[in-house]
Amino acid sequence: MAAGNTTGTIVIRATVLMLAAWVIGSCIGSIAQRTIEENLDEYRQLNPILSQDLTVNAERDAGAQSMDVEDPPVQTEPNSAAEAA
Repeated sequence: MAAGNTTGTIVIRATVLMLAAWVIGSCIGSIAQRTIEENLDEYRQLNPILSQDLTVNAERDAGAQSMDVEDPPVQTEPNSAAEAA
């Protein structure tokens, strides 16, 4: 107003600049998001998580029959006080 611009001119210029800034910001944001997703995908391929590998192995081996093996018996040592007596 001090520069001699009417209220309508100020509002129109502000709206146009706001829309331009929104478009530019959206473009920069989508470029950044794509870059981050590509880097994360590459990182995940180079550094797989062990729990994911175990899940895949468990699903793959689900049809295989397991061979149960008995645990060996637990051996206990005699009480040294009982031996001394």
